[in-house]
Amino acid sequence: IGMLAEELSLLMKTASLRDEEQRTYLQTLDLLQDAVIEFTSDGRLLRATEAWSKLTGVSDISNCSIQQFVYPEDVTDVMEQISALTHVQKLQVNIRFRIFRQGDVNVHYWVEGRFAAVRNVDRVVSIRGVVRDITNTYRQERQISHMALHDALTDLPNRVLLEDRMEMAISRAARNGKRVALGFVDLDHFKQVNDNFGHKIGDLMLKEVTAQLGAALRMTDTLSRWGGDEFVVLCPDLESLEDARDITEKLSLLTQKNILIDGTEFPFIFSAGFAVYPDDAGNSETLLAQADRAMFYAKAQGRNNIQFFNTIAAKETGRQSFYIQSRLSNA
Repeated sequence: IGMLAEELSLLMKTASLRDEEQRTYLQTLDLLQDAVIEFTSDGRLLRATEAWSKLTGVSDISNCSIQQFVYPEDVTDVMEQISALTHVQKLQVNIRFRIFRQGDVNVHYWVEGRFAAVRNVDRVVSIRGVVRDITNTYRQERQISHMALHDALTDLPNRVLLEDRMEMAISRAARNGKRVALGFVDLDHFKQVNDNFGHKIGDLMLKEVTAQLGAALRMTDTLSRWGGDEFVVLCPDLESLEDARDITEKLSLLTQKNILIDGTEFPFIFSAGFAVYPDDAGNSETLLAQADRAMFYAKAQGRNNIQFFNTIAAKETGRQSFYIQSRLSNA
């Protein structure tokens, strides 16, 4: 009996030590900014540290599931990854998704979750993982990505983004039997604005030009700043050449009104040249070149007009003579 009592006492001490170790371990986890959670394969929460409560605004998780905290558009992706762990298709998953605070779906955070399956022999009994708030990091990444693909002054897509959209538009048009129009728009006498009124006024004028050109285009069109006072218009998914001409007619109407900046009116005049895929070119590089030629021809005709490449192609005897003519006219 004495030995049994000693063994029982030893077991109780061991259990007590383990309980204390577990409490200390959980207290240490509560000190972490990252949330540690455990849930069943269907998403029912079993355990969560204090950081999870701070993140979600919910302290009692007894009747909660992870789905009710995940942003609706992200639930499917998250549950698919959890299913991959449950069915041992993956040993560990890293997921970026959004969660929102309880009672306010308009306040959400970007988090990164690292999850792994907890197994008992060959059976998955739960999923355990760490959830980290990466909202600031995500926003910084988005801002850096946006800056890399957009013009700093006008916030328009730059050449890199434009070329990507061109390739997509041409590929789509090739599949669907449609057309893509591309146009160079160059402001006439813009240098005089900078020289006479300063670059600050010139920048304000470029922003206003951006707004007016954008308002005249369709939602599916892309307006890009090519550089300086030159813009590029990309019009995808056109049914016919007439659709392209309808767009240029709307653009030409802009020149009927002046631009008002700080109480001073400036004429809104530009020369533009358009080329159409596949009528004028079979790829994006050639399409850009043909639109550029049409724009130079528009300038050679006295500026403040829009020309289509297919209209001028029959009039020009060769590329070299055309460029000589346009440059002589500018000189």
